[in-house]
Amino acid sequence: MKKKLFIFDMDGLLINTEEIYQNCWIKTFESEKLIVSEEECRKLVGMGIKLSEDYFEKLFGNRNEYWRLRAMRETFFWQYIDEHGITIKDGVMNVLNWCKDQGHQTAIATSTHRQRSLKLLEIAGLDFAFDYQGYGDEVKNTKPDPEILINIINQANIEKGEAIIFEDSANGLVAAYRAGIDVVWVKDVAEIELNPQMLPFAKLNQIDEIIDIFKRIA
Repeated sequence: MKKKLFIFDMDGLLINTEEIYQNCWIKTFESEKLIVSEEECRKLVGMGIKLSEDYFEKLFGNRNEYWRLRAMRETFFWQYIDEHGITIKDGVMNVLNWCKDQGHQTAIATSTHRQRSLKLLEIAGLDFAFDYQGYGDEVKNTKPDPEILINIINQANIEKGEAIIFEDSANGLVAAYRAGIDVVWVKDVAEIELNPQMLPFAKLNQIDEIIDIFKRIA
């Protein structure tokens, strides 16, 4: 079935924020003299708030530690953004321009809340880019639940087979599988051990590699 809608995650896929988050978490843990490995930090990639609370309860025995430590991470994060800005991931503009040229619609589906997402997209210069939008504070359950993806499909009024999703995290891959929508895995900071619930249509090192794939199968 011909693809009409290209759905994109945000952090780590469109913009270079996951590595910043990870470094700021490490800085936060070090400042509090908490021993958390880089591997444990990487597991935070793609987590919504509820899953993060659960994860911090597992790490520290208290889910409220997420909010205390998150406040510190936020200070480090925005200090970094104020000094360095946000960069768009390599290949993203190529894909967005190609989608426009081909008449494909685009959507963003992120577990990040709307207000924060719009601010980050504006800083990066991507706030113009999407026909449909879905944010973490607009659904009951965030990824790996497929709710946000199903909402996008309903907004666009298309069949699932007419959409393709781009994700960089395990939670995103699982959400796409549960939604029954083809997904492309674009590698970022997190190494993912694939299982039958997250098998991608394609695995890319850079997002615009998908253009050549679609040219070959068109």
